[in-house]
Formats: sequence, structure tokens, C-alpha cells
Amino acid sequence: MRPSPSILAALLLVGCIGGGHGDGDSTDDTGGSIDSGDTDPVDRASGLVNGTVTVQLYEAGTDEDINEITWDEYGGNFPFGAIFVAAYTVDETTNATTYYDEFVISAPSTAGDGYSLEIDPDDTETVYVYAALDWWPDGVIGTTEPIGLHGDLVAVVEGGETNDVDIVINSPLLPTGGGGGGTYVALTGDVAIDAAYGGGDAKVMLYDSFGQGPSYVTSLTPTATADGAEGTFSLSVGANYGEGRLLGAWDDDMNGLIEPTDTWGAYVVAGENANPITVLDADISGYTVLLPYGLPPALTPFVRIEGAITYDSDFSSFAAGTTIYVAALRTRPTADFGVADLGRAYDWQSFTGAELAGTSLDYLLVSPSNAVAYVWAYADTDGDGLLNEPGEPVGSAGRSGRIATGSTNTTGLDLPLVVPF
Repeated sequence: MRPSPSILAALLLVGCIGGGHGDGDSTDDTGGSIDSGDTDPVDRASGLVNGTVTVQLYEAGTDEDINEITWDEYGGNFPFGAIFVAAYTVDETTNATTYYDEFVISAPSTAGDGYSLEIDPDDTETVYVYAALDWWPDGVIGTTEPIGLHGDLVAVVEGGETNDVDIVINSPLLPTGGGGGGTYVALTGDVAIDAAYGGGDAKVMLYDSFGQGPSYVTSLTPTATADGAEGTFSLSVGANYGEGRLLGAWDDDMNGLIEPTDTWGAYVVAGENANPITVLDADISGYTVLLPYGLPPALTPFVRIEGAITYDSDFSSFAAGTTIYVAALRTRPTADFGVADLGRAYDWQSFTGAELAGTSLDYLLVSPSNAVAYVWAYADTDGDGLLNEPGEPVGSAGRSGRIATGSTNTTGLDLPLVVPF
């Protein structure tokens, strides 16, 4: 069985913001591809978005903390699979995600790797960019893979380049020790691709009944037919798995990775979706997976964290020149640090001058989904650019500031500012 990383919690129920592919394909709030139908007659030169993706290892620490691990400490070898990078926008009303371009880093290195996305400014003039790691590596970007994002909107420069759009993916270590064991049953059947087939492998996967996973994966190379392609599959599944969703995907862009922008399908009977299936303690056969059919499992690149920074008296009572910062940090702060270090946060905001009035400041941050974020607010009352100094007010989401971001937005997360002991 393909276990999820320990902190990559929760079922992906909605698509908040998505990644890039082609000429503006979009997804609805369950993550499926929909033709955008854009017909903009303007013809402008495409712009490039360039950056580097780096994987930062960590392990669970004590007291709700995580400890960053260097690659030298780990042994220097990259144990994961490929990295999927995408440019995207989202409709904040419908959560429909539009993909503009994608890039696959097939053999990532421990030092980080460059990517380049080409985007037509006639389609959009700004994008978000995220990267997802094939953590377990099975050739599939699943619903709970470690994700990193560039927290700011990125401008698309007509005929030019936007550089240094860098992304860090926080990743737990792979499990160690033995695995396997237990009793398995065979789930077998056919794969039918009902589209022009020009090559590329396919995978058949079992997700849980809520769409989280995949838990089990098998690969096949279809054979071309007059109408598309066909093949057979055999999937080994833990006995008594229970209910699950049997899905398929075709690597139609032949980049060696199954991602949300590939062609997806599902188990059908008489042309209709027949999921869920039930796996008990005996082999089962005769399943047909049709591609394309239905929508891919939802992949939520980021979620919103919002609430208010509060204070028991008016913010104007702070000394002149005070700035209040709020951030979704990748690790828990343990000492003072400079404002420049907020560049390593998932996202941050600042408030100063006339904004400091009343007893409440609304904030909005973004964080990768299914990750750990440490949400803290700091008042830099002496204006020296150092945060978390003794005697300066701070506020956090609970004692440590730690939240598991999951796959849905966090709202109403208030951060009362207090002077720590």
C-alpha cells in the first residue's frame, strides 16, 4: 500500500488553486480538466517564467516542532521521484482552476533544479506557480504529495522573462525499515483509451472512497487500435481494503509522470461510472477502465489562512514607526530573526503607519495544502527590523503557532498580540 507522509493529512475535497498546462485548460472544483474556450484575437509574444525548485527535508521534532535535515545529514542521495511544476490561476468564486503550462523535473537533484514555463499573455497576465513532489515515488502526483508554492502572483512579461520565481518543497523523510507482508488479492481487467493514441504508458490506481490516494498503482503500455488503444491490467491490493475508487490515467504528454493535466478515466459498466468498488479477501476480475472519462482527483496546490490580529488596546498606542508582521512560516521560530528572513516563509504581510488603528487587523496568507505552517504575528515596536525580540508583542495560532493546513481554507484564525514572559 502507498502510505501518505505522516503530516500530509487530509482528504482533498476542493480545488483552491491549480497548476499549468497547454493553452488555458481549466479544472472545476473537483480538479477535472475543462476546455476554457478562450478566443482572444490579440497575438502577443509569450513570456517565460523561470525559477528553481528545491526540496527541503525535515523530520518531526518535539513540542509540535519540525527539524530541518540537510542532504548531507541524510546521505546525499535524492530518494524521491519527479517534480511537477505548473502555472495556474483560479476563479475565486467557482474555484475553477486554469492551467497554462507545466514543466517536469524528471531527475531532481539535492541542490535544486531549474524550470521554465511559457505563458501566452493573451491568456493571462499573472499566474501563480506551484511544484509537487512524487514523494513515494510511483510515477503519480497524488492528492497528498508534498507541495511548494511561490506565494506571490507572478507577472507574465510579453516577449520577456520573469526570473527567480523560486519554490521550496518541505518534505518529510521517506520511511525506513521493512515493509510488505500481509495478504493481497488481484484486481484485474481491461483499459480502453477512446482517443487518438500516439504513445505513452497508462496507470491503473485505487484511491480510497473519498478520492484520496492513490493507495495502489500498476502500469501498462497500451496497444494502439483503430479507435484508440487498449490493454490489460493486474493490480495487487491488500485484502479487505474495503471501498475504493478505481481510476486510470494515460501519460498522453509522455513526460514519464501522471499529473492532473494528463488524460484520466474511471471504472465503467455500460459506459457509466461504476465506482466505488469493494475489495474483500478474494481475487476479482472483469473490470474495465475507460479513458477519457470523468475528472482527475482534486489536487489543491494551496489553501488560504485568514483571520485577525488583535490587541487589547488601540494599535495606535504602539510607538511611532511600529510595523506589525504576520507570516505562515515553514518552521517554528525559537529566537529573534530579521525581516529579511521572512523570504523563507510561505507567505507574509505587514501593517504600518495609518493602517495601525483600532484593535483588529484582518490578514490573509496562503500556504501549501496538506503541510505544516507556523502562523505568527509580530510587532516590531522599536523599528529595528528584528522580530520576536524580548519585550515585543507576539501572537500565534495556539501555543506553538502550528497548524496542519489540510485541503480547505482556514478562516477565523485570530492572533492576539501579547508581550511574552
